[in-house]
Amino acid sequence: MGGIQRIEGKFEYRFLTWTDFDRAIAEFVKRLPARIAQERASWFCVGEPRGGLPLAVALSHRLKIPMQPSELMRPQGILWIDDIIDTGLTLRRARRLLSRTEFFGMVWITKQPAEDDILSVEKVNPAMRVVFPWEDSLYSAFEGRCRKEGK
Repeated sequence: MGGIQRIEGKFEYRFLTWTDFDRAIAEFVKRLPARIAQERASWFCVGEPRGGLPLAVALSHRLKIPMQPSELMRPQGILWIDDIIDTGLTLRRARRLLSRTEFFGMVWITKQPAEDDILSVEKVNPAMRVVFPWEDSLYSAFEGRCRKEGK
């Protein structure tokens, strides 16, 4: 299971594992607003490139909401998915680009205050560094340490 580690005495890191990923997906599925669940045929998932894509693919399968609309589909809503809201810049850009349809966001981690149309699984201190399981260098070091310590 992931945890918080201090590296080089400077920064606190929140290391997330694939088990944490599975738990986050289950939490998203459980907390999906009923109106979206009932109208899922008229919604589609948009994963923010890089960090949002692993979550979007998993959620698309679990929720049975396509990743992109068919050529004839005019979506009622877009389920925007990302791994983290850090400064909020990516979220503001997504809202602007996707402003012609209903918008609902799902993020694993947020460092920002709660918003009505954003579902997050975990809120962390803005100074915390978050390392997701698909990120290589720091995560590999963390995983190696866990194996050594038998965690």
